[in-house]
Amino acid sequence: ICQDFPGFSEMKLLSQIAVLLTAGKLVCAAPDAKDPKTRIIVLHAGSMAMPLRESVKVFSKIHPEIEVQMEAVGSREAFVRLQDLQKRCDVFVSSDHAIINDLVCAGYASWNIIFARNEIVLAYTTKSRGSEAITANNWFRILLDPSISYGRSNPDTDPCGYRTLISFKLAQKYYGADGIVDQLLQKKNVLVRPKEIDLIPILQAGQVDYLFVYRSVARQYGLSYLKLPDAINLGNPALRRLYGCVSVEVSSAGPGHKKTIAGEPCFYSLTIPRNVFDRESAIKFLSFLLSPNGGLTVMKRNGLPCIFPCLCNEHDVLPEEIKRLTAKGSAADIGEAFGPVLNEGTVYADSISQNVKLPVTCSTEGK
Repeated sequence: ICQDFPGFSEMKLLSQIAVLLTAGKLVCAAPDAKDPKTRIIVLHAGSMAMPLRESVKVFSKIHPEIEVQMEAVGSREAFVRLQDLQKRCDVFVSSDHAIINDLVCAGYASWNIIFARNEIVLAYTTKSRGSEAITANNWFRILLDPSISYGRSNPDTDPCGYRTLISFKLAQKYYGADGIVDQLLQKKNVLVRPKEIDLIPILQAGQVDYLFVYRSVARQYGLSYLKLPDAINLGNPALRRLYGCVSVEVSSAGPGHKKTIAGEPCFYSLTIPRNVFDRESAIKFLSFLLSPNGGLTVMKRNGLPCIFPCLCNEHDVLPEEIKRLTAKGSAADIGEAFGPVLNEGTVYADSISQNVKLPVTCSTEGK
């Protein structure tokens, strides 16, 4: 053939044949090719890792076309990623609802849904020194023993970290023991990590005696734990004003900048940021996660007391698929309406007014 067409080399011919064969193969394969999965990215608090992992398994069976990629990160660190670094995120689940309030105020999210609560506990194992004698009245004395170590998360990156420091200050008032805050913070054998779940393997290995974590985390990992008095543990919404009497400072945006965080009950919340990549899939995921027959059941099974209907100040602008699972309201309403009877299980917020406008408290500082 090459001899019949001068200037057309054998190598050129072979090259053209290869191109045609490849094109034909692609055309033939096209009808059977499957569309790639839609992928959404979920940034979440470390304490939500286990219930979210279980929820995603169930969700993926219902929506196999949606791939959920999860990343555990301290909620304050996630705030920096979303606001300052403009990182992609389709869903953000925070262990402190105030962090998402700040995102709403800064224009990086349109709404903030409160869906669960928690409390601070002191976790330990059978290897923990002094555990046979520890009580709600002497725990701080045991921790101050020079031979005993404890762990806590970093308050600059993780809400559990600054909530632990707030609990220290509340404990000083509750027990009337001046100086215990400074003593606990200045103690030498203290381990600090970015997230409280980073310390779980260290506690289980016996390399640290005690760990300040959320109660749900202690239950998920099968740890023994000491329940602290309600006046200390940030778990009773009825004590909102008491918790607010103390505050701590954490680092903020920019070198040397500080932000003051006042004590308040532990409430978890979530949102879809405005830079969402796949809004439709994110809504489907949250519709499952906030359903009493879906994600809320999984969370309750994992020791996380849920709030249903979930509460949202910006109820009017919610997607319709999510609006039906929520009521209009804020964290303050939970304490005022249900605080005296909050113990275990689910909080039902049906009696909260759907008509009262409750403003979000905006902060001009970064997290």
